[in-house]
Amino acid sequence: MRFPQKLPLAWTWTVLLAACGDDSTIGDDEVGTGDTAATMGTADEIGSMDGTEDMDAEGSSSTASTTDTTDTTDTTTTTDTTTDTTDTTDGPICVDEDDDGVTDCDGDCDDADPNNFPGNFELCGDNQDNDCDGMSDPPSCMGLGTYVSDLTGDDMTGDGTQLNPVQTIGKGIANAILIGNGQAVYVAEGDYLEKVTMVEDVDLLGGYHCVPNDCDWTRDPAVNASRIFATDNEGLLANAMITRTTMLDGFTVVGRDTNPGNGGNVAAITVAQGTPTLSNNTILGGNIQGCTGCGTHGILVLGIQNDPIGVLIDLNRITAGNSPNTSAGITLRTFQMPAVAEITNNWVKGGSGGYARAINAFGSAAGTLIQANEVFAGDQVGNNNGSSFAMVISGTVEVDSNRINHDPVETGACVSPGQTSWCGGIESQGATAIVTNNIVFGMPAPRSAGILMGEGEVPFGDLEINGNTIEGGGTGTTSAALVCRTTQGVNAKIGDVRNNILRGGTATTTWGFFEDNQVVPKNCEP
Repeated sequence: MRFPQKLPLAWTWTVLLAACGDDSTIGDDEVGTGDTAATMGTADEIGSMDGTEDMDAEGSSSTASTTDTTDTTDTTTTTDTTTDTTDTTDGPICVDEDDDGVTDCDGDCDDADPNNFPGNFELCGDNQDNDCDGMSDPPSCMGLGTYVSDLTGDDMTGDGTQLNPVQTIGKGIANAILIGNGQAVYVAEGDYLEKVTMVEDVDLLGGYHCVPNDCDWTRDPAVNASRIFATDNEGLLANAMITRTTMLDGFTVVGRDTNPGNGGNVAAITVAQGTPTLSNNTILGGNIQGCTGCGTHGILVLGIQNDPIGVLIDLNRITAGNSPNTSAGITLRTFQMPAVAEITNNWVKGGSGGYARAINAFGSAAGTLIQANEVFAGDQVGNNNGSSFAMVISGTVEVDSNRINHDPVETGACVSPGQTSWCGGIESQGATAIVTNNIVFGMPAPRSAGILMGEGEVPFGDLEINGNTIEGGGTGTTSAALVCRTTQGVNAKIGDVRNNILRGGTATTTWGFFEDNQVVPKNCEP
């Protein structure tokens, strides 16, 4: 859905000077604002004259002579010099004040609302003529709408229109299914304590304004918080039927605070083999306690998905919850196969846990991309040989142009890890990965690494570390930009490391590259 943007004052002034419909001999083809620079054509040119104009040119002199008399007669040639005037008056000045890609000259019946223009589909329940056919809310809407307001709606008496919304997201989805034709569900501010399961082709859009005595359905998710609270351990669910064409956008989604039991997991959002678009949301993982081997996740993605393109996680703000064991903002986990995700332009912070991670991509498959995110490690707690990293990678993944632990205010601390444990920026566990163009810092910890390269559970893959700036960080005894640890063999090759800027950090002893002999005489080298 697109929303109106105000034109600059100068444009508005121009609109007042000319009205649509001026008659003219020249009609410029209009270009909608939706066109890109690459597709915009110039206006049609006015055809010029052929270049050949028939004229009676009698400009040569005729000399008549006789034997008796030479008669000299002046011959005057007269040329028709009448000026051919072409009307060069400009065509109509057409505007697109609501930035919907259709100008008033092209038939936009409401140039103050981007939801109304010729060719648009009808938004059932808004009582507006969205397609400019002279009729609002056609019979196909069945008198229903998909507008939801926790503060003013009613599932029993509401029909889902803007004037009479329903109260729950589930009821809005049910209306959208009845209407069909890809109707989205528009959710106003409020607290929604309900199980939400996404339905293919039904977008869920939050952040609309509707409170008692003030319900204009303007959208601003930052001001009008539409909060979904999980009612079970999996939270909001996107199952294997959901593809990228279906989105969740503009919500605050909160995981459940509970004891999931030993080995149990809690998530604010679970993507169970689907590939939805999750964008512009604030996601808070639940806080769990009283369990062992348990975990909390902001977004839990289970593979294998219905499309190799994977789930799109873009432009979200994600904070992990607290756990005695695993805490992660985003987790990619193998179910039948590893998961695939495109994780871009997010702000992600780890929570508090024995094993705290902001992004835990341990179960990632080919096609996974982690790009242009701001990522911060959380707080490691307990003395259980745990650790904290902003990112853990394994499987196959590309990590590009992220900023990791770059703000010490947001970066957590690792105060009591195990004696041989490291904390820091990125931990690679046997990953087949390309790590390029990132800024990576370690974190406050006794042993801090910008990037730790190991193969604890998975043998070394093909790891390429190229073009990064890596700083060891640290506050304790040892810090290093790069740390290598192996149990695999003697002089195990860990991949290619080149074109990086490496700084040891701020611990008592600092290193650009540190070889950590986990088991003597096992060692590794790039």
